[in-house]
Amino acid sequence: MASLVTENIENTNTIQFNTNTFYENYDGYDDDKLKKIIMSISYKGTEIKSDTEIKSNNIFYIVLDTSGSMQGNPIIYCKNTIEFIINNLKKKDKICIITFNSDVDELISLTNINEENKERLIKKVNNIECSGCTNLSGGLFESIALIKEQNTESNTIYNIILLTDGIMNTGVKDDDQLIEILTSKVNSLLI
Repeated sequence: MASLVTENIENTNTIQFNTNTFYENYDGYDDDKLKKIIMSISYKGTEIKSDTEIKSNNIFYIVLDTSGSMQGNPIIYCKNTIEFIINNLKKKDKICIITFNSDVDELISLTNINEENKERLIKKVNNIECSGCTNLSGGLFESIALIKEQNTESNTIYNIILLTDGIMNTGVKDDDQLIEILTSKVNSLLI
């Protein structure tokens, strides 16, 4: 288990990375146990004191593993999760979906949410197929690069949601090295 917490006291910003590793049996795989990683990334912005309620927009970057190990139930559960997210977004929210296997692809570029787009987005997600290796680091790095390009909207919360079985076998494969690189990349967003 690796864990890293960094704080920028001066700006009252907090970045937190946590990884928890556990083992679980998967039906249909030759390996008795496959490694799974859960990583949560959160950013807490500066507290704003105001007499009026501030309504924020959300931008969601969904980073989806489409490698061969995700075939069957794992990808079905992820597609259902993405559909749930899309159906519960507000009109002011935006979504971007990045897929990764051996390659990284911006499947759905940053899109405003409205009723017409919801159907189109869900249809595109449901057509995803799985193959190849797992470049988890590439998917996360791409989401951070896209946030860096878009990080100009006020009253906006940027969210990265990673959906994976965590079997990293290409790109950065070491948990501690991945956390170190992610910390550096996320810290660059705060400057």
